[in-house]
Amino acid sequence: MFEKTRQWAYKAIKRGWPDLPQWFEACFDRALAYNLQFSFPLGENEVKAIARSISKWTYQRFNASKFSRIQAIRCAKGDVWLITGVNLE
Repeated sequence: MFEKTRQWAYKAIKRGWPDLPQWFEACFDRALAYNLQFSFPLGENEVKAIARSISKWTYQRFNASKFSRIQAIRCAKGDVWLITGVNLE
């Protein structure tokens, strides 16, 4: 459930969210939906803690402008590898 919610959050945060409480609610709703797919779902407080962790981390560290910078760095590393054969990772 953590992995599925985290992967969803990385994609969804790029669309932009006005504030952290609204973003947390979106993450919590998604985590609850994923949790229902399990034979033995986690308790609501546990799901809430996971959603809070994911929402805080992604809201603080992962947004559209940061994603663009990350992609630019990845592209530059790829260009260096193509030109020199040196892997910068």
